[in-house]
Amino acid sequence: MSFFTCNFYRSVIASAALAFALSACTDSDSGSGTNSEEPAGDSVKCKDVSDEAFCDLRDGQVYRTVEIDSMVWTAQNMNYYMVGSHCYDDKDSNCTKYGKLYSKSTIFHICKNGWHVPSKDEYEKLLKYLNRHQDYVRVFKPLSAGFRKTDGTYSLIEEKAYFWSSTEVIGQGECYVEFSDENPAGKLICGGMERGDALSLRCVKDD
Repeated sequence: MSFFTCNFYRSVIASAALAFALSACTDSDSGSGTNSEEPAGDSVKCKDVSDEAFCDLRDGQVYRTVEIDSMVWTAQNMNYYMVGSHCYDDKDSNCTKYGKLYSKSTIFHICKNGWHVPSKDEYEKLLKYLNRHQDYVRVFKPLSAGFRKTDGTYSLIEEKAYFWSSTEVIGQGECYVEFSDENPAGKLICGGMERGDALSLRCVKDD
């Protein structure tokens, strides 16, 4: 094989190797991008907040809190982003005002460390107190965010507020709380909602 032929093949092989390496770099870089809707993580810097609020380090959002009958609750609907969360009518402005709506399978990833999804028993204690001291309903501030059905339809915004509990009662179904004009201090219901339905969420502080 001649000198010029050898050099030609060497040039072709080098060019092919370079192209492959560049292609690999491009694929790797494009795969490492982050979804702009996803939380920024622990790098988020929280501002100083009052004793009656907390800042979620996962995304920098601040939530008011309230102590009711020795339990500390979030006084706003949770708005932490996760796959499976929704804004009413798919409008971001509704998430800003009302918080997100979550399916039952999603809720156990929403409360920050040191907080948890309230159980049926914890809601029963809260509602018993609210029925005796209805002025605290305004402090708990149940925003009427409505809900999203499994089929993707939305209902009852500005009419009813629904909050998931962590409890499922065998033979009855998933337990949640409803606030409405008929039940201004709240009503605990077990059954009637499917796990795929999306409701609002409040968190309660760990003991």
